[in-house]
Amino acid sequence: MENDRKEREGKERMNLDKMKAMMNQANQDEKLDQNEELAKLRADTSIEKTILSKTIPNVDSMMKNSAPTMPKVRIFRGGNE
Repeated sequence: MENDRKEREGKERMNLDKMKAMMNQANQDEKLDQNEELAKLRADTSIEKTILSKTIPNVDSMMKNSAPTMPKVRIFRGGNE
């Protein structure tokens, strides 16, 4: 009977260890997926910043141009201002 109990406990422990390993693997897979998604978002942001910096003139180049050609910009803010 003692041997049967030990064998049962051993099998239960092995099953528990398998379940833990499967859960750890699932967590690692999920983290890898999240990291991959974040890397794509960072890359997209970097590309967009580069495109914007190349397409929108900076203040210095705008100031070199004559004042009449400078675009008029107004900023609207919502709220109680």
